[in-house]
Amino acid sequence: MSVPRSARLRYYLDHVCSMTRPRTVYQRQLEDLLKEGQDNPEVQKRADYYCGIHEPFELSDDAEPFRCRPWKGQSTYQLDLQESLRYFPKNVRVEKIFGDNIQNPPRPALVKSRPVGPAGSNGVLLKLNRIRHFRFVEDNRPFADKKNLLVWRGNASQPHRREFVERFFDHPLCDVGHYYHRPVANMPWKREELSIRDQLAYKFILALEGNDVATNLKWVLSSNSLCIMPPCRYETWFMEGRLESGVHYVEIASDGSDLEEKMTYYLEHPDKAEAIIHNANAWVKQFQDEHTEHLIALQVLQRYFQLSGQL
Repeated sequence: MSVPRSARLRYYLDHVCSMTRPRTVYQRQLEDLLKEGQDNPEVQKRADYYCGIHEPFELSDDAEPFRCRPWKGQSTYQLDLQESLRYFPKNVRVEKIFGDNIQNPPRPALVKSRPVGPAGSNGVLLKLNRIRHFRFVEDNRPFADKKNLLVWRGNASQPHRREFVERFFDHPLCDVGHYYHRPVANMPWKREELSIRDQLAYKFILALEGNDVATNLKWVLSSNSLCIMPPCRYETWFMEGRLESGVHYVEIASDGSDLEEKMTYYLEHPDKAEAIIHNANAWVKQFQDEHTEHLIALQVLQRYFQLSGQL
């Protein structure tokens, strides 16, 4: 789902205002902010997860100091990275990969997404492209008052999504279909657009990975609907790799072969569904404290610069 224009405008205005302040204003705060983060066990635990590198490493010859040039494309990535980098010396060099990264970088690099587990060990996660990925909802409708159906809307052009939509397009327990703002050839499984608010009327919401992670996963886990999805292969700052099946979401097979069985079970055991929803909501809360999020990002970058021999 596209980001509302008003939210995008606020996002850019906030960043433009912050960029008018001299870098020295932020750098004077760094020591106190790092100390605060070091004294917080939860900050340290999450920083360890995002930056799993413990040995010194060398940057490539192509690594260079980061300069935020939002008018040259990938602007949300640049602005989000600049928000934390401005606290450090101007000449620190970084390796970075913007966009949907699904590979383990050849050397430690700052990324938005990485493969789950050791396969992504050189990916150092930061909260990038947050305006698209970190959207949460306020859902006042109880699980019991929602439709006994599963819903999904999105771009079904990737093979795994296409196969899922084709299989369940006409299923009596599902309202799934392709919806995308640009035309996709040979896509007969189209349905009308449903806003996030419309989708919250359903008891079950499907999260399917696309190019990397499932973009809707964050807002689904903040809702009173039950998240259903296959195992996560990729992760972002949201720590998808730490989500537990049966605790934060309902896991189904990659081909959806057990979908009807799982839905039937939770329709017959709504108390168990509501317990999972409660855990999912609690998971989301840790990402909604902006100050703590900021402290963690600074810890991650501090480790990156220390291990690369720059601080």
